[in-house]
Amino acid sequence: MTATPFDNLPRPLGVVVHIGAGMASDLPIWLEAGAERIILVEADPDIADRLRAATEAWPQVEVIEAAVSPNRKPRSFHRMNFPDLNALRQPAGLKSLFPGLKVLSQERVRPICPVGLIRSLNISGKGPNLLLVEAPGESLGILRALGKAGLLTSFDMIRAQEGREVLYHRAPTAADVRDFLSGAGFQAWIEQAPADPDRPHVLARLDRTALAQERVRELEAQAAQLQEDLEAARAQIDDLDRAQEREHRARQDAEERAGALEQERDRIRDRLHEAEASRSAAQERVRELEAQAAQLQEESANRLSQLEHAWAKIEAGQNDLKLAQQNLGMALRMQALRESDLEELQNRYAELLEKKAAQDRLLQKLTESLASAAEYLQGIGDLPVPGTAAAPVPGVSSEPRKPAFPRPQHSEASPPDD
Repeated sequence: MTATPFDNLPRPLGVVVHIGAGMASDLPIWLEAGAERIILVEADPDIADRLRAATEAWPQVEVIEAAVSPNRKPRSFHRMNFPDLNALRQPAGLKSLFPGLKVLSQERVRPICPVGLIRSLNISGKGPNLLLVEAPGESLGILRALGKAGLLTSFDMIRAQEGREVLYHRAPTAADVRDFLSGAGFQAWIEQAPADPDRPHVLARLDRTALAQERVRELEAQAAQLQEDLEAARAQIDDLDRAQEREHRARQDAEERAGALEQERDRIRDRLHEAEASRSAAQERVRELEAQAAQLQEESANRLSQLEHAWAKIEAGQNDLKLAQQNLGMALRMQALRESDLEELQNRYAELLEKKAAQDRLLQKLTESLASAAEYLQGIGDLPVPGTAAAPVPGVSSEPRKPAFPRPQHSEASPPDD
């Protein structure tokens, strides 16, 4: 590895945190520098497993399998055929630099927060602490989150890696990272990465003098603010003195009003005595009225009992009336049925009378026809044979014959037998 500002740091090192460690090619340098703790954070589970196996001989080395980003929403982790280019963002300009680049898989992961990660590590090394961020597209967000939480100055040296141009979707550039660190109390610059000139390193050293000067400026600003607050407090004291004077005059006025109020109180006390006498008389009148009210309530209760008794009788009469109305309705329905049956019988009787009259007329006609036939037959039997006397027929009377069927003597008004 070529010489970097890391080579000039005091030894031994304190805590080294490497986000996006990959296979940790710089690990021998940190071990040789006597790092107190080395935290290697890697999102690719296969690489993380290999890294654990490769570092199990060093107890000061800890491997954490996690993707790191201030945006903790579940996202796709893009695994490339070049593991150093694995990222939470889709490649953009990167494809023009690596024509053979392929996305091997996209796995859903939930990144961990960089602030929570650093706080959980309790960074307190005796030597200088180092932070390395090799999470393509996420370095600026990680550094901003740590700066906002006041954790960025826990590290004496920072190294981040981003593209000279935008290589991932909405990713920052190395210049963006440098400008941020320059404004956060670090001396920052860009150096070419030996293995990838298109993705340089942003190196930053904590400028404690600049931080102290910034702290002095902050304290001066605070002192100026305190001076302004002091002037404001003095103005408030003057206002309070004037208010106290007004309060003193108001107290005197209040004492005078208090004397007048005491006189008024005496007058009110006299009126209260009079009111007390009036109240006693009123209470006596109330007791009398209560006695009258009790008597009226008793009379009302008696009248109510009488009304309830009368109402019970009325209800009983109403029940009897309802029963009578029901019986009357039943009788009316029975009468209607009898009248209907009588009308039907009268109609049948009229029909039978008509049939009887028709039968009588037919019988009369038949009787007349039979009588005519009998007379005719008799007349034929009485005729003599020409040239002889009529000889009597044995067993036949010479008297006129009676009709074979006597005429019935019925009155048309008599009812027929059923």
